[in-house]
Formats: sequence, structure tokens, C-alpha cells
Amino acid sequence: MARGGAGGDDGGRTVVSALRRRHRGRAFAVHCFLERRDARRVQTTAVLTTASGAGVTASMRRLWNPFHAVEVTMSFSIQFPVRFAEVDWARVVYFARYFDFAHRCFEDFFNVHAGISYVAVLDAKNVGFPIVHSEGQHFAPLKLGDTVRVVMDVVKLSRRSVTSRFTLYRGESDVKVAIITLKQAAIDTAKFVGTEFPDDIYALFEKQLVSA
Repeated sequence: MARGGAGGDDGGRTVVSALRRRHRGRAFAVHCFLERRDARRVQTTAVLTTASGAGVTASMRRLWNPFHAVEVTMSFSIQFPVRFAEVDWARVVYFARYFDFAHRCFEDFFNVHAGISYVAVLDAKNVGFPIVHSEGQHFAPLKLGDTVRVVMDVVKLSRRSVTSRFTLYRGESDVKVAIITLKQAAIDTAKFVGTEFPDDIYALFEKQLVSA
């Protein structure tokens, strides 16, 4: 893995250009570029923080020929410290808290990508996102005082539901501690019946859609 500054290679500049198009009018700081190579592809990733403090990870995967850009994907992420109220007697995060961490990331996603709070989405759009299916895989503990980083990707999307994968890491390391998967339906909050996502909300999810 190679690291570089904000003046990275063509892949890095392409990633930043894509970010500027998506976050037009919003401030963000690019911290570094990470580059991974294998036999067929090179992946350039920009790690950045928005003005609100939320993190966005943007990646461009391309073939070795730099003129054949094949995919640009953007993952949303947040990070925060583990608090005393979130651990159990053993001073590790209680398992149910991982679902709370995932939903916290889902809520903050709207602040960054929609520019409005999650509460405003519920009130102004009259749309809710109840969880109809959830799964959790746990690989390593988080302890009191650790920093948790939550990365959100949409893995399945229809007009009436969205399935998101939340990968939790210990700080900036590659130590994966859990994967939480949430399927959320769209409901009309005034009538409490199923509905379709508004076009702008659907478009936000669509931009996060990746291969499962």
C-alpha cells in the first residue's frame, strides 16, 4: 500500500474531482491517498473529512490502463470514541450497541449528503425507514476508550426498501470488529403504510450503491 498527499497521481485527482462534483458548495479536507494494486486493478482512495466532522471515503477502481476508468464508488463513514454507557461489565461494547452505531451512521449520512438532519427528513419528507431485517457479524471486541469507525455502503436498493452494510473498524486500522446489515422499508409517516422513497432520497441511496 502506498500513501501520498493531496497532490496524488491521476487516480487521486480523478477521485477529488468526483468528490467536488458530488459535494459542490460544501467544504471538505482531503487527508491522504491510499493505493492498492493487484494483478488486474489499481484502487485509489481519498480519505477526507467534511465540515460537519463526518468522514467520506471515495474510491476509484480502474484497470491498469489509466484511461480505462471502470468505476467510481463513494463510501460514507463516521468515527467516534466508545463511551462508558456503551460497554458491559467486561468493559467491551455490548453487542446491541453495534446496531446503534450502524444507525447513527445512517442518520449522519443525511447531514452530509442531503444537507439536512435525519429528523428533518422524517418531518419534511413524511417518509420513515423502519428496519424489517437485521444481521450482525462480530469479529473482535471494542473496548472503553477505543475509537470506532463505521463505513456505510448500500448493497441493495429498490423503490420501497434499502439494504445497507455497515462495516465497523477499530479506529483508522484495518481491524474489522463487526458487520451490521440493515434492511429498511419506506413508509408514509402520516399513514404508517408502505410507500416509495421520494426521488431525491432514492437518488442519495443510489449513489452509495455498491456490489454486495
